Amino acid sequence: MMNRRLLLGIFVFFSVCLMLPLSAHAYIDPATTSYVIQIVSAIVITLGITIGVFLGRIRMFFLNARVRTTEWRIRLRTKNRGNKVSNYASQFAGYQLTPRSKWANLWHDNRTHVQRLLTAFCISLGVTFTFIVFGPYEMYALNVEVFAFRLSDIYAGILILAAIVLVLLIVPMMLLRGKLFDAAVSILLGVLLAGYIQGNFLNSALGQLTGDFIDWSQHARDFIINLLVWVFIALLPLLIHYFWPKVWAFSVRFVPMLLVLMQLVSMLALKGDVDKYQPDTEHYLSTAGLYEVAAEDNIIVIILDRMDNTYVDALLNSQPQLIDKFDGFTRYTNNTTLYTATFPAVCYMLTGKVHMYDSPRSEYFQDAYKNSTFLPTLRKNGYEVKMYTEARFSYDSAADLVGLADNVAIAELSVQGDAAIKEFLLLSAYRYAPISFKPFFWTSTGRFTQVLNKDTDPAPYITDDALFYETLRSRRLTVGPHDKSFSFIHLQGMHAPFTIDEQAQRIPANQGTVMGQAEGSFRIAIEYLDQLKELGLYESSTIIITGDHGARANDHQAPRGPITSGLFIKPKGKAGTALTTNNAPVSDSNFQASIFKAAGLPYSDLGQAYSDVPADSQAPRYLYHLLVESNEGPERMLIYEIGQNARDFSMWKVQEELLVTYSKRP
Repeated sequence: MMNRRLLLGIFVFFSVCLMLPLSAHAYIDPATTSYVIQIVSAIVITLGITIGVFLGRIRMFFLNARVRTTEWRIRLRTKNRGNKVSNYASQFAGYQLTPRSKWANLWHDNRTHVQRLLTAFCISLGVTFTFIVFGPYEMYALNVEVFAFRLSDIYAGILILAAIVLVLLIVPMMLLRGKLFDAAVSILLGVLLAGYIQGNFLNSALGQLTGDFIDWSQHARDFIINLLVWVFIALLPLLIHYFWPKVWAFSVRFVPMLLVLMQLVSMLALKGDVDKYQPDTEHYLSTAGLYEVAAEDNIIVIILDRMDNTYVDALLNSQPQLIDKFDGFTRYTNNTTLYTATFPAVCYMLTGKVHMYDSPRSEYFQDAYKNSTFLPTLRKNGYEVKMYTEARFSYDSAADLVGLADNVAIAELSVQGDAAIKEFLLLSAYRYAPISFKPFFWTSTGRFTQVLNKDTDPAPYITDDALFYETLRSRRLTVGPHDKSFSFIHLQGMHAPFTIDEQAQRIPANQGTVMGQAEGSFRIAIEYLDQLKELGLYESSTIIITGDHGARANDHQAPRGPITSGLFIKPKGKAGTALTTNNAPVSDSNFQASIFKAAGLPYSDLGQAYSDVPADSQAPRYLYHLLVESNEGPERMLIYEIGQNARDFSMWKVQEELLVTYSKRP
């Protein structure tokens, strides 16, 4: 009867799990799980145990039948000698058992030390394996294309930590007995179940961790409901212990071990993706030449991530004195980008290769850089090419950039193990904790880049605006050995998390504001311009300050307003004149032609340069807006055609909506 109830409970549990929704996104996504693999493995394991129990019972039936038949045959062959059965109960008639006190029952335990040790081991293993071993592994495996380091660099440390926590859980539990021991086991099992269900099935509404601040006030209702569900699940083992102690005694060993086996199967299934999409740590873009400029001809591109025109307008209106710093510049106020995220916006700018989200990003990167002639042509014409941008979002492997960028380092890229493990534990806690506790464990994609070892020689380029500004001011720009140089410098800009203030000084993540960081970003760019002037190279330099994309309001819904990117250009030979504006309908499709024009190279095959586009141009522009999977629909891409004035949202028309099948990987 007990086994049937248990199997029925397991069936109902996993049936409910199968009916719950799941979402999958880019960046780091704590809602992405391998729950299907786990459920299938659970069914297989449970069926295996059920069949084993069933076959065991059949065996016991025939064994008992044989014993009874033998007993019946013996009775027929022997006579009943009238032996009286001793009445053992009568021997104890004079004894009166004294019931134990309520407090004594808390400590009394008929189980042996080994039995309690086995129970403590099972539940402690389930907790440590799920939250410390499996959680980080699965998050890495399902978001492998985001991380710039290998899992093997830190996983030994994770396993050692898990072993320590396992011992720290078992030892105190073994000091307990009776109901106190049962209570400790029940609490651990409850936390394990609540965390497991939360992490796999109750996080779908949160979306991806892009670094943007999450407005938790919008989740107030979810806080209460989710916490009640979480607490109920956590208390469930205590209720089962009270009403069905035999079921409890079986479950506290069976359920944790079942979860461990399920997750082991999932880890084996995910290993192929981990191996296939591991990052290249033997090549990377270094900081070599970051603070050097060429002696004669410099083409400098400063990317301020997510520099939307709405931020630029607000900043220049509140700080009009900044305008004077951009002498010789033209501001293009009607500029659009093909994409609304760094991937694949930066790669498109540098290669011209369009990505329709119809192939894995690693294949797109490799094909784009291999077949593009943009960077090779610059190098062929004597330009030193320096790219300062991060892997996994702008390129897949720096090995693909060998021969294209002069700052590719061929060396082993290491990671700060302790810092990386800490971030993964935060990510695991964020995933498994109830929604009301998640703000305490918030993390972002950028924090996993910061764990790369900066002491490597040469140091890897990491997007850290505060560090860039501090080093720029202390080291100063110097003239390098080259006569001509193309520098592409990608900074954090207005993208969250907000880690600098108006003075470009470091502050704790997300304690700043987008406008504070916008002003800090402009301060960094102005410092760079001022140092060029000190070297006497400002007028002879072509300088482009722009965003790789504008600011989208939501990853799940269509744009509610125009998305335009800020663009400032100072041509070579122009300085000492006031900032001017140009309303021509330009886009990042004009970027490569503008660079070639600045370099004095033929560019007609690349289209028009920014300065060539007439103000009344009617040439269509497009924006590819990715909508990540959510409760509002599957992952898809909206293709907008944009009219002459991109800042008038009435001129934005949806031309097509495509279902996305390869946004991350196959």
